[in-house]
Amino acid sequence: MLLVVAATERELVSVEGGRTAVCGIGPVEAAAATARALAEERPDAVLNVGIAGARGLEPLTLVLGSEALYCDASGPLVPARTSPDPDLLARLGNAFPDAVLRPIGTSA
Repeated sequence: MLLVVAATERELVSVEGGRTAVCGIGPVEAAAATARALAEERPDAVLNVGIAGARGLEPLTLVLGSEALYCDASGPLVPARTSPDPDLLARLGNAFPDAVLRPIGTSA
């Protein structure tokens, strides 16, 4: 089962036939809401959709995260960066050959 997550309801309007979750804006809100949705739904995969503050990309560009950078939350309990599962990333790259591979960052 795929869980589609976005900051706002408006970003989920075009999702058809899937489970969705609104995570809110901001790292704490998004983390708490996404964690709750993961615990309740137990999805096989999560797809985060929305504009996510992206600059320099055309609307509707599909971005695959080469890594996640935690710009303002790193410390002894939170890593500064983490990498996706390489097998999952390869499968997604094969399924979506036109997707852009970029680091995905988060900050307050």
